[in-house]
Amino acid sequence: MLTWTTTDQAAASQGIAALIYGESSMGKTTLAATLDPSNTVILSAEAGLLSLRKHKITAVEIHNLDDLNEAFDLVFSASMDWVKNVVLDSLTEIAEQILANRKTVRTDARQAYGDMGDGMIAIAKKFRDAPGKNKFLLCKQEFIQDETSNLMLSSPAMPGKKVGPQLPYLFDEVFKIGIGKDPTTKETFRYIQTQPDVNTRAKDRSGALEMYEPFELDPATGFPVPGTGLANIIAKITIKEGAQ
Repeated sequence: MLTWTTTDQAAASQGIAALIYGESSMGKTTLAATLDPSNTVILSAEAGLLSLRKHKITAVEIHNLDDLNEAFDLVFSASMDWVKNVVLDSLTEIAEQILANRKTVRTDARQAYGDMGDGMIAIAKKFRDAPGKNKFLLCKQEFIQDETSNLMLSSPAMPGKKVGPQLPYLFDEVFKIGIGKDPTTKETFRYIQTQPDVNTRAKDRSGALEMYEPFELDPATGFPVPGTGLANIIAKITIKEGAQ
């Protein structure tokens, strides 16, 4: 049976699905603190929640693929309709867990990597397509040589050589967390890059975001500054959709 809808209704019901990557200590996990803690859940596979110790955000520890599937089914069930934002930290760690498991049952390492790759694409699509909530999938960062330009591009990191380059094609929103330095004050600052440049994979299909969105931490408290980060991005995209 055909299901009829409109593009604005479909976008609103699906929620935002964003792939976010960055180097270690850039603040990927801390991004979760820029969301409303009353309606956010973190699925943590990295045992790295120390940066959020001052925040009371609901978290589920993920130790294996069974945990992830169980947590997914629960978080996206009607019993948890209070959840509006889901953060998976991180897709890279889940891939490494799957690969380690497959290597114990596969005599050919290539088959293990193939199993991992198929599994990760399926997981990414499963989260992307889950309706009704905003989904933020975090990844580590690596550099991959572009086949056309031969330039080294910063990209989401995954084990092996095939899965990482495929991931950005699956999402409408691909962001990189970076750090810069103010030329006047010499102070460092974080930002969320939403558009590509010659060395970065990123994209924003909403058309609502600046190339560099703010992600500021209060130097006194270490807390994210209100009006920056993911809550700011959600607000911009939602307003843009509502204006169309």
